[in-house]
Amino acid sequence: MEYNTRLLGKEGYLEGRFNGDRCTVHALTWKGHDFLGNAMNDNIWNKTKQIVKEKGGSVSFAILTDLIK
Repeated sequence: MEYNTRLLGKEGYLEGRFNGDRCTVHALTWKGHDFLGNAMNDNIWNKTKQIVKEKGGSVSFAILTDLIK
């Protein structure tokens, strides 16, 4: 879990302290809010899932982020 949290922080989705083995999350960034807002929109999410399915059912998080915009 801390590994994923650290990656999300590094990519700018979370604000916090990510030192050594400890992660302290303070908040979502605007980028994090935008991603989750789009993911919670049924129309956007369903279109994104359809595109991913057509591409073989698996994409990287970077591609998912681009698709969900």
